[in-house]
Amino acid sequence: MNTIDSAVNSKSQEFIENSEVMQGLVDDLQAQVARVMQGGGERYQQRHQARGKLLVRDRIDALIDTGSPFLEFSQLAGLDCTVRMRYRRRAWSLGSGGLRVRNA
Repeated sequence: MNTIDSAVNSKSQEFIENSEVMQGLVDDLQAQVARVMQGGGERYQQRHQARGKLLVRDRIDALIDTGSPFLEFSQLAGLDCTVRMRYRRRAWSLGSGGLRVRNA
């Protein structure tokens, strides 16, 4: 197999600083995914289960065969949605007079 030669110096100060910053970002991402995996927190999980419902990941586990690969997309899609919802909703319409915006 051919190798790719690289001019990157992994011992340089710039490389080390970039690596530390990247590791911080990776750690933050992993922490956010772990938070999402909690399913809204213990209080919401208990309320959901008290209604006789399965949690979403429990439903998925029941659907797929044991040992089957499963890749979850968009784990962070709804993260911190409440922050964005503080802004007033707006209705957009495009009519013959152009684009109009009104508060909904």
